[in-house]
Amino acid sequence: MHIQQNPAVTKALKQIEEFKKRTSHAGRFYSIPRAQVADGLAERVKDPSKINQGSAQLCGPAALLYSVAQDSPEAYTQFGIDLFEKGEGRLKELVVTPGDDLLRAVPKNGSIDMADWVTLASLRDSENWFGFSYSDTNQAAAGITWPNEFEKWFTKIGYTKVINKASKWSTQSRLNAEEASRLYDDDDYHVILLLNHKLLTQRGHRTYEHSVATPPTHYVVLRSKIQFAPTVKFDVYTWGQRRVQVPHLGEAMTLDEFLGNYFGFVACKH
Repeated sequence: MHIQQNPAVTKALKQIEEFKKRTSHAGRFYSIPRAQVADGLAERVKDPSKINQGSAQLCGPAALLYSVAQDSPEAYTQFGIDLFEKGEGRLKELVVTPGDDLLRAVPKNGSIDMADWVTLASLRDSENWFGFSYSDTNQAAAGITWPNEFEKWFTKIGYTKVINKASKWSTQSRLNAEEASRLYDDDDYHVILLLNHKLLTQRGHRTYEHSVATPPTHYVVLRSKIQFAPTVKFDVYTWGQRRVQVPHLGEAMTLDEFLGNYFGFVACKH
């Protein structure tokens, strides 16, 4: 049986095919092959969950562009093409201009896909304060994304309904998490959660306990409603995986364990 492709995806793939064939210049990312960027963009247009920060501290830009690629594959594609060819990309009113250090940089082999490096790292580098250049996957401070930046980015991109109820400083309540779940499940918002990453990577009740040494470290995109009883359970997009269950299969997470590592959400909708 033939499955008809989304027309927007078809147009985006045509953009990428034409981009890949162009040989008029090497591009502004001096040491990155055009074909690698083109192949990565095509893979992500077909499946936005392939967007993957890899070993880079770029979960914020990944969550943002995952949402954009779902809603507007052509805009996502043109953004990546323009960054590579012109050294500047635009998503409506959000103008992204990577610095010279990033344009010259080459990430370590296998650390991140070249399409993600061009798009995610460019967004982060362009938006950093003076003196915080992002040009290496090991740079932690320069890779930080603040919740208010999401609010600004989504608004500039053209999302008319943007809700920011996340904090880099304090955990949030069950009511906050219930609102995040409702916006995703009932109102069809993109919902980005701010968590401590150990909710996704560690096992056993004691690993979930909160302390002052448990800061928010990772953004994920909600992919299911949040179940609160008898234990907390939900699915997310993260690290290039379409659907990851939190907690791990076979594990159980209490409400207190979840809330001790939950710092709120940012949601958006056209």
